[in-house]
Amino acid sequence: MNTLLITQSQFNEIDDCMRYMENAFADVGRFTEALGIHRQSGIVLPVAATQAGAAQARIWRSKINPHLSIDIRAQLEETAAFCNEMVRRLSALSRAEKKGPVSDLSNVAVPPGPPPRYATSPITNCQQLLRYHQQWVWPWVEVLKTSQSGSDDRQAIHDSLPRVMDFMSSHLLVATTRRPRPAGLRSARKQHETVGRHYTRGLGGTANFLAQHRRIMALLGQASHHYSQLEKAQSMARFETEMTLVANDLNRGLSVWQQFLALGARK
Repeated sequence: MNTLLITQSQFNEIDDCMRYMENAFADVGRFTEALGIHRQSGIVLPVAATQAGAAQARIWRSKINPHLSIDIRAQLEETAAFCNEMVRRLSALSRAEKKGPVSDLSNVAVPPGPPPRYATSPITNCQQLLRYHQQWVWPWVEVLKTSQSGSDDRQAIHDSLPRVMDFMSSHLLVATTRRPRPAGLRSARKQHETVGRHYTRGLGGTANFLAQHRRIMALLGQASHHYSQLEKAQSMARFETEMTLVANDLNRGLSVWQQFLALGARK
């Protein structure tokens, strides 16, 4: 079952949180103006924390662009299509043919259609095409692990926004003791509430983001493992079993990942 572990609204909340972090320092400036303390000397602004948060937020904005994943997705879709076709062909073999050696694949022509995207030489049989796809699966999984894990985003929210909240809390506490109270006190309180809301929702959303990403990586990692087991298959029957496992994991992983990418496209 390919149920997403993160909803569209949760994804949007992460995105909103990142947008806030990009401009958090400006919001701190508006906060100090609302309390009338922007010209006071000795105020220690959370500069480093907001700068670090803004830097990670900009990285997030580049990562969630689905166009950056087109090549990886297309390559994995191409591999999944090949595996599905191989399963179809293998299941159609007779009992006698399934007892034959895997080397028989060298006598089977490649499926019709365009040539592989990154082939550097002609591929004329299924055995060559199998090896071509095998060399790509694990590298793409490794790229995905590092490109969209979400752990850095979660850490940035955890490190940056509490510093902003602490800064605002301390100055709000002082402002409530002043007489008369600052005219912008209500506005400043709303800004403090906004930071807290982004912090809570951003952390919750990134936790689900991480869980979803790990699930995708698990499925694609399993596919890569089963792909490596194909080397050990001696008969076409055993090869069919392993290829079916590869196809199942790739299809499930791709289905969930495509839904995952669609969250960014709809934000």
